[in-house]
Amino acid sequence: MSYIALARRYRPQSFADVTAQTHITDTLRQAIAGGRVAQAYLFTGPRGSGKTTVARILAKAVNCDKPKDGEPDGVCEPCVSITDARSMDVIEIDGASNNSVDDVRELRESVRYAPSQPGKRKVYIVDEVHMLSGGAFNALLKTLEEPPPHVVFVFATTEPRKVPDTIRSRCQRFDFRRLLIAEIRSRLEYICKREKIAIDPEAIFVLARRADGSLRDALSLLDQIVSSTSGKITEANVAEILGIVREEAYLELATAILDRDAVHSLGVVHSVLAQGADPATFALGLVEHLRNLMLLGLDRTLRSAVPMGDAHLAAAEVLAARFKTEDLLYLLNRAAALFEETRHSGQPVVVLEAAVVEMARFDSRVVLSELLERLDGGPGGPGGPDDASPGPRGSTTGAAGRVAPAAGPARRPSGPRAEADSDSDADREMAASPLVPPTAPRLVSEPAGDAVAAYFATSSAADSMAATVAPPPPAPARASDVIAAGGPLPGRSTAPSARIDFETVVARWTEFTAALRGSKAMLAHCLSEGRPVRLSAGVLEVWFPPEHTFHSHLFEEAVKRRDLEPYLAQFFGTPLKTALALEEHAAAPRPAAARRRETPPNTAPGSPAGNEVPAAGAAMLDESGSQRLTSDDIARGRRDAIEDVIQRTPVIDDVITAFDCEVLEDPQ
Repeated sequence: MSYIALARRYRPQSFADVTAQTHITDTLRQAIAGGRVAQAYLFTGPRGSGKTTVARILAKAVNCDKPKDGEPDGVCEPCVSITDARSMDVIEIDGASNNSVDDVRELRESVRYAPSQPGKRKVYIVDEVHMLSGGAFNALLKTLEEPPPHVVFVFATTEPRKVPDTIRSRCQRFDFRRLLIAEIRSRLEYICKREKIAIDPEAIFVLARRADGSLRDALSLLDQIVSSTSGKITEANVAEILGIVREEAYLELATAILDRDAVHSLGVVHSVLAQGADPATFALGLVEHLRNLMLLGLDRTLRSAVPMGDAHLAAAEVLAARFKTEDLLYLLNRAAALFEETRHSGQPVVVLEAAVVEMARFDSRVVLSELLERLDGGPGGPGGPDDASPGPRGSTTGAAGRVAPAAGPARRPSGPRAEADSDSDADREMAASPLVPPTAPRLVSEPAGDAVAAYFATSSAADSMAATVAPPPPAPARASDVIAAGGPLPGRSTAPSARIDFETVVARWTEFTAALRGSKAMLAHCLSEGRPVRLSAGVLEVWFPPEHTFHSHLFEEAVKRRDLEPYLAQFFGTPLKTALALEEHAAAPRPAAARRRETPPNTAPGSPAGNEVPAAGAAMLDESGSQRLTSDDIARGRRDAIEDVIQRTPVIDDVITAFDCEVLEDPQ
């Protein structure tokens, strides 16, 4: 007697035997018991989920001589003949090989004939119906819409989106779901008990997970394992025969990555590859393992979503507790990219080795909120609010809980900023390194509007962060400090006062932009590139040179948001509105800073003022006479901008001091 595979031997013969599809079997059973059988059904779902099996049970139920509550009895002649695949009333068609218009025409001719027994139904089961051609679907439409009363169509497909809407609308659709690992495991345990197969529970779990939601695949794998081994089946037997990487290898690799041991990590990889594992399959398993660690690290209630055996689950929980969630997210994303790289690379082993070394050398992610807590003495910080304990690099934590940098020489800016120390107070603030060089062109490729929007989004985030840091007490005698603190000027009122003349605005414009740097550094630099050209009816018009497109866009956004009005009112003592001037007024006086920038920086002795002798690294003039920056100017301006941001942001300065790090310029 020939051997019958387990998948065929244990195929369900009734609705009650079907695993994990009760939402479908209960509906069909009630429809058959109530005499409400539809003309056509569409069964969709992944492979091995029971589509064809349920279609055959449906065919038996509608043709059974003595059905009971919609279930076939399984012993009458129609049921036995359908089970043995010799019934003339159940026709199974493979849609992949019978997909032409001629095949459908033949089917249309055969549906006219009555079933072999009076009162019974002819059931047409079309598997992989999505493989039919467009012409075949069109030829089937009319028959499907008005079939003879003795005909029932059952279409099965794994890709319902490829079935035309005209076909789907004529069918009752049932979606078969993918089986869970626990459901497949339970069925395998039942079959192994019936077949008296000695197998470890861990081996059954590995088979259930490898089946990927398909019970048919699980039974086929079990058949293969039983045929290949003698004696009790262990997890090691299953892993060796099926080429599965054992969970211990992933646990060992994750531990080596956590310990930053690249040599041990490569040793695990080489050991797995030596056993015949495919690099892409190994990378996919690593993705699944890191995902499991992430879920276990988030909350213990997610244990049910982790497909691991009990012994491995306990070890994974201990390992997950040692990882930061941010680190696992990075490793998970890197492993997912590695899977794609190994699938398409000509040297997958090299790609795998390089990625594993990279993961073993990764830098732990630091969450900004945790960093601020450590600086402010919060949870996990250096101490409580009343604790004055030593901080990093010799610093101390004061009563407020902030880290005070250790005493030492203050950092002094270099370059153009150092030369500005001999200027007046207003000029010193003006020269204190704006965020971008005064004559710097746009260094981004995005449209100016997008850059402006990005600035305001960044500015809002910076303001919200700055709100959590107590600023130093302001010195109310200076306009810059008062504007930075957001309070009114001493002895001045924000209420309407005597009208201010335009000459006063122009004369104090440089002083105003310098004062504005304390709270709106980027906007202050933007205003320093423009100049006021008109004051009429309380509206101050500011003009920008044509080469400063970014600054004009930034100013327009500030006008729309009315960002400048409170600061103008505080500084000049009278409400002022702003507007962008479309053209320059030559008669308007210019601020002192603007006149200084127009003075030739290097003039040869005895030569006219217009004949400039450029120095090394100085800005050049192009053919049109406009100023053109050299690469040295741009690099120096960027360095000065970074130093300016550090000096004006105490939180960043504290981070640099506490962790002995530095701020690097973005190469892009």
